Amino acid sequence: MTHHLAETFAPRWLLLASLAFAPLLANCDATAQLQAVSAGQIGCPPADITITDDKPGLGARSWVAWCGSEQYQCSNGGNAVHCAAAHHSEPSSAPLPAATPPAASSRWVQHDFKACGVTAQFPLAPKEEAGRTQTSAGPEKTWTATTELSDNRGAFAVSCSAVMKKHVPADVVLDGARDGFLKTVGATLADERDILGGREILFELQGEQGLAHLWWVSNRLIVATAMPLSGVGPTAAKRFVNGVELSAPR
Repeated sequence: MTHHLAETFAPRWLLLASLAFAPLLANCDATAQLQAVSAGQIGCPPADITITDDKPGLGARSWVAWCGSEQYQCSNGGNAVHCAAAHHSEPSSAPLPAATPPAASSRWVQHDFKACGVTAQFPLAPKEEAGRTQTSAGPEKTWTATTELSDNRGAFAVSCSAVMKKHVPADVVLDGARDGFLKTVGATLADERDILGGREILFELQGEQGLAHLWWVSNRLIVATAMPLSGVGPTAAKRFVNGVELSAPR
């Protein structure tokens, strides 16, 4: 069953899905900043901190900071930051599996995905591939960077479309991206919420769940996906999709 699901949740359909909805991009998530401010509160080096459950708000923000297996609930209001040890996971608005500690090794690989104009942290160095997907407007270029875990446990991937010439409202694109993604992989929507610049979707396929972030930036669609959650772990999945950022201008 695990082997079959790993093949189902593979780079092949990520490449197809990335253009099934055509154009978007990247999360300007301030993961590095949250690691830095959390470090001052919990006494853990920023590079060793994993950020999950980041929930920006109007004038405030909350997140969970992990230092090894230790979990801290953090929040800020104005310029004040407060972190407290949490022995039990806070309930999430999305029906994700219960929080689990990140992998023993927190030294993920920072990958500059130039074809998509983003950077992302992968648990292992990813493999980049270029391809084409047939759309209603004709064949379109796509790019995908993927890491597959050993023993066919699952995969992490970032995919993007070429920059689209036609201007389309973001909501229209994101609705189409979500629907096209689900249709292409044969999945059902379990939960959805807005994120900065896009959408987060939790989807179900053959009794398993996957997590994806869809962004629409500068007429380009970018998708980050981690699946299945039972194989990659919900904490690692959150870390991955939250860690995708626009590349710094050169």
